[in-house]
Amino acid sequence: MGAWSSRSLMVCVALFALIWAVSAVRADLVADGGFEKPVVVSSNGAYTHFAGAMDAWTVSGSVDEVTTFEWTPHSGNQSLDLNGLSPGTISQNLATHAGHTYDLTFYMSGNFGDYVGSQRSLEVYWGGSPAGTFTFTRPGSPYVYGDPSSLGWTLESALGLTASGSSTELKFVSLESSSYAWGATLDDISVRDTTPEPGTLSLLLLGLPGAAAFLRRRKQA
Repeated sequence: MGAWSSRSLMVCVALFALIWAVSAVRADLVADGGFEKPVVVSSNGAYTHFAGAMDAWTVSGSVDEVTTFEWTPHSGNQSLDLNGLSPGTISQNLATHAGHTYDLTFYMSGNFGDYVGSQRSLEVYWGGSPAGTFTFTRPGSPYVYGDPSSLGWTLESALGLTASGSSTELKFVSLESSSYAWGATLDDISVRDTTPEPGTLSLLLLGLPGAAAFLRRRKQA
């Protein structure tokens, strides 16, 4: 009985290792997805306007890199308001592999310092094609103006995005009006390759039937 238990445990461990290897998360492709660079150095110590370039990101229009001002970053010391002096767009070219699939995740909130509207929206583009429209709704009674910790963040995702070449543009576009300089906010953007390596997938396919047969024999015994 003990020998069977040990063998069963070994099979389960080996099978788990194979599954983990296939689904293991690979390196994040996004540079400065948390907007920690450059460090905010504005005179008010709260935010800095950017247009044209912002470290690894290309900026169209205007965006604000923000410290703990009217909200708390999801992580780190800074986050991004997609509306600076005008509606903004940020983009970055990622090193990809044609035919591979990728998962995009990011945290979204909104700047409601003026109390104009109850939602903030943005559009995501992957390789020039729309990957989704995302909206953050301002909390009701839990939200306290001037309390940076009360606004909160939501985790958003666009999964199974396919690359058509060795470089893919990831772009976030503000959908807010230019009549006020408060937009959707972003933090912790991440893109990871989810395509299994052929060799690892082969190992998994070979290991599954053997593990299943072994467990069947154990059950019959």
